[in-house]
Amino acid sequence: MAVLAIGAVTVACTPTPEPEASRDPVDMVPLLAEAQAPRDVLPEGVEDMEVAESAIAMETSRLLYAGEQERFWVALDEEGNICLLTLLAEADAPEPATEGLWASSCPAPDAFYRSGAALRAAGSGLSGSLGQLIPADVQMDHPDLASSDGADTRSAHFLVRAPADSRAAGNLDLERTTNETFTLLESP
Repeated sequence: MAVLAIGAVTVACTPTPEPEASRDPVDMVPLLAEAQAPRDVLPEGVEDMEVAESAIAMETSRLLYAGEQERFWVALDEEGNICLLTLLAEADAPEPATEGLWASSCPAPDAFYRSGAALRAAGSGLSGSLGQLIPADVQMDHPDLASSDGADTRSAHFLVRAPADSRAAGNLDLERTTNETFTLLESP
């Protein structure tokens, strides 16, 4: 008599989760790890202005872009939020401008991870560019990701664009190193 035995073994496996990207501000904005150079220092008097809800940690400021009428910096505030700051100056202001229209956006690290930081200063007859700071784990190879007019920025993860260029590109889905999607929202 022959006996045939057939068996099946089922093994339950839980998929290995993708590594999660760091929420540490320095990991998300590597420029913050570099030593502060003279060009990175915010203009005198900024520490006395209320440009953010929490005081800016002045030693953390790093210049991202310096144009004819506007400059953008990244810094941390005293609560550890990632702040994007801009100064929009009058056309006839002395160079480098230290007075003008200031604006800031200081998302908490988790919010920055999800959405980055975007900022545009406008008012008093002045209208600035849209600055968009994107976490470092986001791949920047989308064909519609480019600064307007060839603006030269210090970080590949910082864009300076005309609001109309942002609207023309629309919302852009970008891939993260974790295989998640980061959506860069168009300018309102």
